[in-house]
This record gives sequence, C-alpha cells and structure tokens, in this order.
Amino acid sequence: VKEKYAERMKKLKELHLKRNEARHLNHKEVVEEDKRNKLPANWEARKRRAEWIINDEKNREEALNNGEDYDRIKLLNIEAIEAEKFERRKKKKIPDQGFADYEQ
Repeated sequence: VKEKYAERMKKLKELHLKRNEARHLNHKEVVEEDKRNKLPANWEARKRRAEWIINDEKNREEALNNGEDYDRIKLLNIEAIEAEKFERRKKKKIPDQGFADYEQ
C-alpha cells in the first residue's frame, strides 16, 4: 500500500512539475507576443531597411579601402533589364522639363 501511495505521489509531483513548466513557457510566449503586437506595423520593413543601409555602408567602405568604385561594382551585379526598369521609373518620377522660356 505504501509503495502504491509513494508511486502515485511521485507521478503527481512529476505532473505538477510538467504543468508548472508549461505554464512558465506559455507565459513567456504571451509576453513575447504582446511585445511583438506593440511594435509598429512597419517594424519589420524598417528593420530590414536599416540592416540594408548598414550593409551598404560597410560595402562602400570596403570598396573605398580597396580603391574601387562601389557604385560601379554594384551596377555590375544588376541585370540590364532591371537597370532599364529602374531608369524608366526614375524618368517617370522626375520628367525632363526641357525648354520652357528664355528666362531660365
């Protein structure tokens, strides 16, 4: 009888520890989720952009130390079709004013 009681108490203690551990993990996850929900909607995009800027500055500095032109190296990695699309978009944003009058 005592063995059975001790066995049941041991099992109960194990279950209690498992429940406590699950409760702590769940609470930790709830806190993290709440923190994520409180961040601005565009947080991920801002974070990616900041990382891109830091990476770009680092690459510029490396190219400068090697005596290379970073913009030229960067353009060598871009395909011609993509470059044309970029130029077309750029022209649409800033149209050439051309000749307006003699007082320019």
